[in-house]
Amino acid sequence: MKQSRFFSAIMLFSMAFLPCLQADSSSSHSHSFKRVKSGSVPVYLITQKDIPAVIKHSGEYILASSICYSGCNTAITVEADNVKLNLRNCTIHLENPNATGIAIHDSCEVIVEGDAIINTCHRPQCGTGIHVCKSRDVTLDHVLTKHHHNGLLISESCNVSVLRSEFSHPTHANATVQCSVNVSFDDCVFDGSKHYGVVFSGQNRDCRIINSDFPNAHFTNLLVQEIHGMIVDKCMFTNICGDCEKPALVQFGDKECKQSVRDVLFTNCTIINKPPCDGNHHPEGLYLMHATGVLVDSCIVDIDNEGTCQEHNRSAIHVGSGCEEHFGDSITIRNTICEGHAMNGIHLDVHSRNIVVDNCLTSNALKNGILLQGTHASVIKNSTITSNGTNGIYIGKESKDNALLYNVASHNGHCIICDSCPPHGAGVAMSKCSSANLIQDNQIFSNEGMNIQDHGKHNVFVNNTSF
Repeated sequence: MKQSRFFSAIMLFSMAFLPCLQADSSSSHSHSFKRVKSGSVPVYLITQKDIPAVIKHSGEYILASSICYSGCNTAITVEADNVKLNLRNCTIHLENPNATGIAIHDSCEVIVEGDAIINTCHRPQCGTGIHVCKSRDVTLDHVLTKHHHNGLLISESCNVSVLRSEFSHPTHANATVQCSVNVSFDDCVFDGSKHYGVVFSGQNRDCRIINSDFPNAHFTNLLVQEIHGMIVDKCMFTNICGDCEKPALVQFGDKECKQSVRDVLFTNCTIINKPPCDGNHHPEGLYLMHATGVLVDSCIVDIDNEGTCQEHNRSAIHVGSGCEEHFGDSITIRNTICEGHAMNGIHLDVHSRNIVVDNCLTSNALKNGILLQGTHASVIKNSTITSNGTNGIYIGKESKDNALLYNVASHNGHCIICDSCPPHGAGVAMSKCSSANLIQDNQIFSNEGMNIQDHGKHNVFVNNTSF
């Protein structure tokens, strides 16, 4: 009886995987490519009968026409160096939710160019459009992936360039980068993800995203959990029709202390987070969490937190709370505009230190234009803080040894949120927990309450103009 049950179980297991085995019964067709051109770089043709195909020799490979793959593995696998794969404006159609379109494994000097990898199965997606694994010197140019789990997955690779490409409607992420070095995206679009736009996880280093568009993602458009060295320049991040419950459009660092970020340039970017739904509870613009050595320069952040619980200090730019030992240190925010109905314009949270806010504009925040909360040894200078609901600049929660220099704080306190901590209605307000802060050479005028309200200890005021 036990033996018959054992064989029955084996039969059931085999039947469950039979469709997959049958679909891939042709195995590798690496030996059967039609050679269409000889020479120093041979050229081969890939046809429908070659699929699934494994490329094991150097050369140029051209897709003869659009192909379909119904198996659960990979349609085209590259396992050779010095390979150029030209899709020739054709499409790879995947009909199995577990399938991968193109896999580049343990290879170098590989180019993939020219058109689409689309999964047409209506079941939940688990596969990948393009997977680059343990490879180097890879270029992806003018590719489109659509309806995968990950549109693009780059893991344990280096020197990967993604150019003029689009990653659309994945179930997890448009692109995921894991434990890789020198990965760059230029002129790309990351659209319609059910979770994330681009995710960097594991120990990544020296990566770039340039001239790219993030029109929508249901959660975070760009999540950089761990990285050492990154440039994000001339990118657009928007949340117009996505999930209004998302935590932030752009986030550096994550919940675990080991998920830290160092040496980042975030420049010339626009963040617009204004979903149309009611109860816009959690969205923030830029969240720097466990971040060290970050420059935010020449950006625009437009946030709407109308309907948010007033206890939540959701902000256009948030230097977030986290691990004291390596978070919120040596961050500069300059030449940046924070506007719209964020709860706070710029929020420097607990344990942040050595932060510089220089030549910025914060306006129309529901609470404070700039909030210092448990902040030490930071400088707010040359900035304009105007038309914010509760206060212009609020120094609170044991913030000490900070300096406000050469700022203009005017027309604040016109719509005070009733549960805000006192004092409020001021251009510059200091709570009773603040101490030893320097307020020097500022112009503070035309605010609803007293222009300067100091409830703290040993704060120093030098040469300010108040009227």
